[in-house]
Amino acid sequence: LVAKQPQAVLPIVLNVLTEEPEDGWTAMQVRGLSSIAVVPDGHTVHRHLSDVLPVIITAGSQGDDELLDVALESAARVMDRVEQGGLHLLFAELIGALKDTEDSNRRACGSKLVERFFENTSLDAVSVLPEVLPAVLPVALADEDEDALATGMRTLSCIVKKCKKEDVAAYMKDVRSCVLSLVTDPVTNKVDSEKLLPGLCKFNGLEPLYPIYQHCLMNGSAEARELAAKGLGELVDHTTEAALKPYVVKITGPLIRIVGDRFPGTVKKAIVDTLKSLLVRGGAALKPFLPQLQTMYMKCLSDPTEAVRAKAADSLGILVRLSARTEPLINELTTNVATNADPAVRLSMAQALGEVLLNVPQPTSEATQEKILDALVPRVFSDDGERKEREASAWPFAVTLRRHASAERALQLVKEHVAPALRSSQPEERHGSAFALAGACWCQQPQMPAPPEELASCLKDLALPALPKLLADGDPDVQAAAVVLVAGAARLHAEAGLPWAKLAAVEGDFASLVAPTGAAAVSAHVALL
Repeated sequence: LVAKQPQAVLPIVLNVLTEEPEDGWTAMQVRGLSSIAVVPDGHTVHRHLSDVLPVIITAGSQGDDELLDVALESAARVMDRVEQGGLHLLFAELIGALKDTEDSNRRACGSKLVERFFENTSLDAVSVLPEVLPAVLPVALADEDEDALATGMRTLSCIVKKCKKEDVAAYMKDVRSCVLSLVTDPVTNKVDSEKLLPGLCKFNGLEPLYPIYQHCLMNGSAEARELAAKGLGELVDHTTEAALKPYVVKITGPLIRIVGDRFPGTVKKAIVDTLKSLLVRGGAALKPFLPQLQTMYMKCLSDPTEAVRAKAADSLGILVRLSARTEPLINELTTNVATNADPAVRLSMAQALGEVLLNVPQPTSEATQEKILDALVPRVFSDDGERKEREASAWPFAVTLRRHASAERALQLVKEHVAPALRSSQPEERHGSAFALAGACWCQQPQMPAPPEELASCLKDLALPALPKLLADGDPDVQAAAVVLVAGAARLHAEAGLPWAKLAAVEGDFASLVAPTGAAAVSAHVALL
């Protein structure tokens, strides 16, 4: 009757079957709703999707497995009758279930129907991707209900397999925005770096997602490559090491291959950022790539873009935690600090040397230490050179003193280089010495715990009498260095358990310099620090 006289019979059938009985939905009632599928006119089917599908989904979301099977079967019959022109009407109903914030069963049911559609359809579904991807991703990656989460991930995988890679990649920006929204704190509006996405960690969520980003990374415009690299880094940051392990090679190889191409600095920085995330999260799985990564980072230290150089320097500090052979790297960095003709490259090499010396598991040999000191001492304790280079060189000098030299040699370096320069008549020497002393005082676990008692006493006795003069110095660079020295001395006092009275005496001078109303040059420099 429905097939032969739909205009007369269908309204009666729908009126009766869409009313929930007092004793709940029945399998027969749900099957009856699928009779719309026999209507020969596709436009009539499309027009009544909003009458039928919500009821079927509701019936399938009651927690009754048998009724769910009937609902999925009935909905499938209806979906099979949908033509190209009715896709958006169909997905309006399915997406409504996916976005139900109150009922996880409806989200799971809606997700299963989307999966069923993509598995069986012969229609061109690309046109609904802008609507369906933002609806499926939250369920697949972050749903609190385990069943909805698993179903969502199966659905996402099905969508990616059904559509051509380039078709899905066209919506990479939307995918990335959705992932970011799931890891952003709604109060601070900042990404929560500690948040893990359960869909990535439990259900191989990287499998359907990384090819989307990788396609854009290898084939997209410069802007698309940058966003793709950032997106991959965000996936890595919010995945466990165990879940990431099977994908380390697949993700790392293409990143290394394209970082050497002629792309803007923003693209290279995004790639280096993501490789750093892989180093942090991937751990031992990255060991086969360490030689390639080291070579790549060394090249990036000479990149024209400052942000790329800085990120490469930072990343080398992470890399040496995993590397077995570090002395050749340290020697190469030291040579560049001493001899490279480009001041910007020397600066980056000094920054990288500081990160490497801070993070390398074992102290360097005495011969290497002397080579480091020969390169750094002229850069730190001299009235030649630029402010930034003195500051960048002071840190590896301090780390060598604290982490690598023997206690006797460390005391000798303080007395031979730091103390005399602190009393110099040249502001450049006072500036470099104050930074070196600040670095020598600095403590951070686990790399730089409190120094031996004799060295701690020597550093304290040198810093405390010098601070009032340095804070009142007529040179703004020296004043800025004195502010940093206050911070270093405070860390030393805290870690070594030293009395605070003398350090507290400089509180007023310190506050006047770091306050917004302080000397403009000092305030701006401290803000950068």
